[in-house]
Amino acid sequence: MKEAPVLQHLHTGSWIRGDFDIWIGDAEENRGWEWLGKTRAFLVEQQAGGRHGAEVLERAWKEIYAAEGSDWFWWYGPDFQTDSDVLFDALFRKHLQNVYHLLGIEPPQYLGVPIRTRGLSVPYTKPSAYIDPQIDGRNTGYFDWLGAGVFDVKTQQTAMFQSNRVCREIRFGINEKQFVLRFDYAKTGPEKIHIAFCKPADGRVVLTRKGEGYEGVLETSQDALNYEMVDGVLRVACHTQIEVGVPLASLGFKKDGEPIAFMVQVFHGGVETERYPERGLIEFDGPSERFELSNWLV
Repeated sequence: MKEAPVLQHLHTGSWIRGDFDIWIGDAEENRGWEWLGKTRAFLVEQQAGGRHGAEVLERAWKEIYAAEGSDWFWWYGPDFQTDSDVLFDALFRKHLQNVYHLLGIEPPQYLGVPIRTRGLSVPYTKPSAYIDPQIDGRNTGYFDWLGAGVFDVKTQQTAMFQSNRVCREIRFGINEKQFVLRFDYAKTGPEKIHIAFCKPADGRVVLTRKGEGYEGVLETSQDALNYEMVDGVLRVACHTQIEVGVPLASLGFKKDGEPIAFMVQVFHGGVETERYPERGLIEFDGPSERFELSNWLV
């Protein structure tokens, strides 16, 4: 019997053009692989720790295997598109979120942010000037929030119109030292609010209703999983509206003009009931020497 030849080299590539361009290289595709890699590494670490049963681990690995299918990455990036892009994106991230849920751990907040960004329009205006409002929870003056960025809830409506939204409007901004946010509510404030930051670092402001007011804490994280409370830096006030001030340094802001990206989540009974934006993040550049020159106001 004739010996089979031995292959000395196997070309790396796929059945399309002999390369991997369809599946990797674009920002969306790379982000998908990055988040998949982080979730897989997390599962490997959890399995090595011996804290979970075989059945739970098997179910978690099935979620990983489902997310590793190449067709997810076929639809990311600029090569192809479909009317179901949003659905595919949500399902991919759901498989990754399920790994954490199965192991009894809250998924990283970045997995709640869409990867697919083409055609995504987030309805907000960016800050146009440095602002330094009084954090007193009152509508004390027109000029307090003049130049702030604005997210108007009425412009964000999905196919199912929600007339019972708690949030009416969000205003936000910066000065050289702090990030500020104002949350206007319709009738009564929600039980809990998260201001979840993905840039310049992972962190969140957690506001919990106590009587007529709110208690707030700032939590920061190195891995988007484990959070540590930062004491004594947060300013919170509530009267006719909720106002928050937090030092930029405590949010991880280090570089001139570094972007700030966040979303606001509303909770009732431990369940997220509203999110702003529903898809994507509110994002703008942090303070820099150029900020007021490029965002001047008369």
